[in-house]
Amino acid sequence: MRQYEVTFIVDPVLSGDEIKTAANTYSNLLKDEGCDLVHVENNGLKQLAYTIKKRNSGVYHTIEFTTENGAVIPKLELSLRRDERIIRFLTVHLDKYAIKYNDDKRKGLIGKKERVVKDNDDAKKKDNKNQSNGKAAAAAKKEATPAPEPKKEEQVAPPVEVKADTPEPVVEEKVEVETPAVKEATPEVEAKVEEKVEEVKAEKVEEVKEIKEEQVAVAEETKTTVTETVTTNVAAGAASESVTTRTTIKGLDDLTKIEGIGPKVVELLNAGGIITFNGLSQATDDRLGKILQEAGAPYSGMTYTSWAEQAKLASQEKWDELKTLQDKLVGGK
Repeated sequence: MRQYEVTFIVDPVLSGDEIKTAANTYSNLLKDEGCDLVHVENNGLKQLAYTIKKRNSGVYHTIEFTTENGAVIPKLELSLRRDERIIRFLTVHLDKYAIKYNDDKRKGLIGKKERVVKDNDDAKKKDNKNQSNGKAAAAAKKEATPAPEPKKEEQVAPPVEVKADTPEPVVEEKVEVETPAVKEATPEVEAKVEEKVEEVKAEKVEEVKEIKEEQVAVAEETKTTVTETVTTNVAAGAASESVTTRTTIKGLDDLTKIEGIGPKVVELLNAGGIITFNGLSQATDDRLGKILQEAGAPYSGMTYTSWAEQAKLASQEKWDELKTLQDKLVGGK
């Protein structure tokens, strides 16, 4: 016959009845498998050495049993492993020394009982010794106690009157502080202040006039016209023609109305000399491609084949036809 000991820890969040049911489950399992239960012990709630499944404590149970062979062990451990109520378990095969140790421990030969008996004997000896020492000390104290002496009458001295010194009254001296008189401003001073204020006002008025004149001059310069020269290259490169368009800075064409052109592309086109719808309509694909290629990614991959056609309609103010064309386009394609 082989003797084993299995110790398992039950989840402490379960109720008392559920914990007992879990422990009885494995006792009944061993009985059904033909095992003889030597000892079943509930060790109670104990602190875990480290956290297991978010638990810091568990209810310990130990079952010691015998069986003809170890065939029941795999089945027992599989059930323990699948049971969610069990946190940990350990199965141990006991040799003859372990069997004797467990038997002696259950009989009280090992552990607390022997130590308790020894502690009780030591306590009794200590009490007897203290009692004998106490009696001897009391007898010696009684013998050494002297007879009381008669009390002497104490003479009381007559009371002495003490006169308290009365402090002399303190006279407070009043100190008068003279405050300097503030002289009122004379009419001459007031006249000078007003004259200075008028001078400052006149200077400010002159500055404001100068600023307004500068603003008017800038506005006049803004109204001056600029000339844009667009050179259209002939396919053979033999001739070129110049088309000059007069416009004002305030009247620059909004190239963002062309499908596929945004503010950044407008800056690139303006830098390349294209600032009007008319100029864009006469720009060749080679010229547009060169401007975008020099700008690099992502502008080099843009499609611009429809820009000239859209710009032509915009320069002629055919907005309905331009909108119809743009409804068919996606990003200028």
